[in-house]
Amino acid sequence: MTATTIEQVEHVTHNDLDAAACDVVVRAAFGSGAVHTRFCGYDTVDEEILRVLERQRVRGCPSGSACLLIISDISPTSAACWHALDAAAAAGCMLVCADHHVTHAEEMQRRPWCTYDDQACGAQLLFNLFRARLLSPNLTTLPLFVAAVDAYDRWQLDGRYRLRGETLNRLYRFMGRKTFVEEFADPARDRRDDFRWLDSVLKTRAEQEVKRICTEQVRMELFQDSADGKYVVILGVDAPINDIAQVALSMYPALDFVVLISRGNTISLRSRVSGGIDISKVAQRLGGGGHRSAAGFSYALDEDLRRIVRGLLAREV
Repeated sequence: MTATTIEQVEHVTHNDLDAAACDVVVRAAFGSGAVHTRFCGYDTVDEEILRVLERQRVRGCPSGSACLLIISDISPTSAACWHALDAAAAAGCMLVCADHHVTHAEEMQRRPWCTYDDQACGAQLLFNLFRARLLSPNLTTLPLFVAAVDAYDRWQLDGRYRLRGETLNRLYRFMGRKTFVEEFADPARDRRDDFRWLDSVLKTRAEQEVKRICTEQVRMELFQDSADGKYVVILGVDAPINDIAQVALSMYPALDFVVLISRGNTISLRSRVSGGIDISKVAQRLGGGGHRSAAGFSYALDEDLRRIVRGLLAREV
């Protein structure tokens, strides 16, 4: 597969950080203008693959060029889809399927156009396959980017790139998939290993997320009364807890404390550092603890969260 053979690349991939990194690798290898990527789950991957095959059959490729179908970080789930791909390969279609999930390992190992390896994430598999295209002066940090994604995606907790992978995943969530791919696939801005830049972007995105959460969830009509004072419940917290609480309390002087519920079963309580109520006493009543202005507790959250918190805080001491 030489650098001049491919004019069109159809890319079907999963829908997480590894999939976004797969898209970055494919665009770095073939140029963003040649690549059309579809992100999907296991419930839609067969449909997407069959749609691409049908379009290639109807439209064909430009005269004197070749088209390539890449399936990465995911694989077909039905026998019908595998058979359609086999027929396309027999008819001369250029296919690459690279996956590290064991679900369809047997199907992949029977086909020469498939690469299965559970010791590398999807992006790493693609990087290895297209290495000759990717070792240019403009892509010097791409291997480090891929290694960080691999460490995160395969839960290499003790790996040297694990923390960098976690940073990339936070950035992926804050930026959104489209912006993330555009930023990291652009060889003119080779920032894939510039973690000072990443930290700067993350700080800006975190500030934007704090502002968004407070604008949406900190409103006077949502305030509740308790024996300890007025409070507001903020759900689905993924941004820095202390920053959200500080902004919320500064927005409304009448607010005595903030209840922040993260993605899980942790409930954090924050009050004003200067002159605020002792929020640790509230947490202690609910089986938790902490400091005067920062405390928390855990709870099995399987019902409406705001209703549960209201019930807990309404209990008499």
